[in-house]
Amino acid sequence: MAVHFIGVLDTRTPLEHAINRAASYGVWGVDLFFVLSGFLITGILDDARSQPRYFTNFYARRSLRIFPLYYLVLTSVVLLNCLGASRYVPELSQISEVQAWFWTYTVNFYLPHTGDFSVPYISHFWSLAIEEQFYLAWPWLVGLSSRRQAMRAAVGLSVLALVLRIVLPLGGLDRLYPMLLTPCRLDALCVGAWLALAIRDEGWAARVARRAPLALTIAGGLVALLSVWLILLEKADPTLHAVRGTAVAVFFGTTICLAASHDGPRLLKSFLRAGWLRSLGKYSYGLYVYHGILGWHFHHIDLFAVCTTAVGSRWLGLLTSASLGVGLSLAIAVLSFHCFEAPFLRLKRFFNYERTSKSTLPAANNTGA
Repeated sequence: MAVHFIGVLDTRTPLEHAINRAASYGVWGVDLFFVLSGFLITGILDDARSQPRYFTNFYARRSLRIFPLYYLVLTSVVLLNCLGASRYVPELSQISEVQAWFWTYTVNFYLPHTGDFSVPYISHFWSLAIEEQFYLAWPWLVGLSSRRQAMRAAVGLSVLALVLRIVLPLGGLDRLYPMLLTPCRLDALCVGAWLALAIRDEGWAARVARRAPLALTIAGGLVALLSVWLILLEKADPTLHAVRGTAVAVFFGTTICLAASHDGPRLLKSFLRAGWLRSLGKYSYGLYVYHGILGWHFHHIDLFAVCTTAVGSRWLGLLTSASLGVGLSLAIAVLSFHCFEAPFLRLKRFFNYERTSKSTLPAANNTGA
């Protein structure tokens, strides 16, 4: 939301540029999304290992969570275009030409060819496409291999992703290729996956407990150092960006691991378990879907300029437009959850996992239920 409601605005002064630059780091929300997803999904898969209907339950529950809202929004956008909405938003006509990429969750392979996030309203679905592609393969690897084999695969795929993000730009490919292609983003997903497996493994749990704080410190320091260096360079360096991306994933992964640990920092655990933040978690999928749509439309109608004119101040205009974006996104997400998504989620009861006894881990409990 920081990116879509603030980071895309025109800047006139050094202070405005600094705020815009700070908001642009909101793209790390995607990395956090991937790490958290890898952690939770892999935890679910490992806990359900060898249970009846292992694959059926997983894919049914994921489909009930993801498909209804996604395809409702996609159908609505396509229908609006067919009903003539493109007369008012000409860019909408593009959706009819490329909609197959969205129906099949492959838009992340289309966008790099354009060199831009060119599809109106729904370009942000590229990250969900990566997520769905990960869901296709990873449950099979976890279900058909041992835990240690899955851990080794997670490490190998993480290294592959880092190498690809370094090599592809050196080969002259557009910056969007290493950003949007699924193999290039596997390190974030697999860092979370590796940690979920490690805290469930008797041989690794204690080691993770001891080393997570140090890993968090090193990764955080590396992210800060590389960020400052990239600012001083005042130009994009693909190699440094690639290394920082993996460091960001490790930072988020160790933070999540510590938050899930019995012995994790109390302040961190208390913050992440705050009621208001847990509520945002419940509505997070709707927030993801709707805020990108609103962000694109606000930029299209230049809501920032409208608000600035109305209140007579660029700063108040920024605050007003951003507040409208966040507030409307949350309001629509809440309504969507209770009026549309919840009935589908209740169907998950037909695809429940069996409850199994879980061992007490030295550093982290078995999350992902």
